[in-house]
Amino acid sequence: MTISSTPFASKQILVLASTNTWQAYNSWGGASQYIYDESTNEYVTQPAQIVSFHRPNRMAHPIGNDGHLVNAELHLIGWLERNGYSYDIAADIDLHEDDRLLNRYHLVIINVHSEYWSSDMLVNLKAYLNQGGSLAYLGGNGIYWRVTLQDNQIEVQKDEHRHHHAGRKGGNWRELGQPESSILGVEFSREGYNTFYPYRVLLPEHWAFAGTNLKKGDMIGEEGLNPTCPFSRSNPGQLWDWIFSGTLHIFLLPFGFGCSQWLDRFVVPR
Repeated sequence: MTISSTPFASKQILVLASTNTWQAYNSWGGASQYIYDESTNEYVTQPAQIVSFHRPNRMAHPIGNDGHLVNAELHLIGWLERNGYSYDIAADIDLHEDDRLLNRYHLVIINVHSEYWSSDMLVNLKAYLNQGGSLAYLGGNGIYWRVTLQDNQIEVQKDEHRHHHAGRKGGNWRELGQPESSILGVEFSREGYNTFYPYRVLLPEHWAFAGTNLKKGDMIGEEGLNPTCPFSRSNPGQLWDWIFSGTLHIFLLPFGFGCSQWLDRFVVPR
C-alpha cells in the first residue's frame, strides 16, 4: 500500500513505487502473473493473465534485503531521508490516472524493478520528458510489459494476445514498437539473468563521483546488502545494463562492469 497526499505536493522529487510489479509477483490465492501454484512456487508456462489488486501481498514485504520489490525500494527512500531531500511517492496507478502528476516535479525517479507499464503511464511519462522533465532510472527491466489497469485489476498478455480489457494487443513494449530504450536508454536482456560482478569506476571525474575520492578502476559492490550474488555478499543491484546504440539525451553513470541478477543493455546516442 502507498499513501499519498491529495493533491500531490509540489516538491522537487517524485519517486515512482513499482506497485504494478509488486502485484504481478503476488501469488496470494494461488495465482500470479508468473505462477499458479502458491504451495510449490513453481513457474508454469501459462501464468495468470488478470490478477486483482484487492489481495494481501506477502511478496511485497518491507523486511530484509534479499529481494527486488518493496524492501529494495526502501533503500532509496532511506538515502533521500538521510540526506535531507524532500520527495513524494506515487503509485503506478497515480501515474496511470493523472496526466499532470509528473509536471509538479523537477525530477522523477523510477526505482528498482518497474517492469509493468500501461499505455497511459507511458504516454504521461513521455509528455513530461518532452516538456523538459528529468528522469533518473535506478533499476533494470523497466517499462517492459504492456498492462491494462481496470476495475482494480492488472492484465498482461505475455503471449501477445489481445487484452480482455480494452482489446489492445499485449506483449512487451519493445515488440509493440515502443522499446524501453527510447526513454530509458536501456533494454532488458535475458542473457544477463543471474550474471554477477561488482561495478568498476571508469570516469572518476564525472560529476556523479564528486566528493567520493573514487579513482579509476575502483570497484563498487564487492560487498552489498542483497545476498543474491553467489561469489560474495555482493549485489549492488539486481538489474544491470549493457551499452547499446540508439537513443538521445541519455546520461549514463560511468560504471564498467556490474554485479546483477538481471541485465539490461545501455543505449547511447550516436
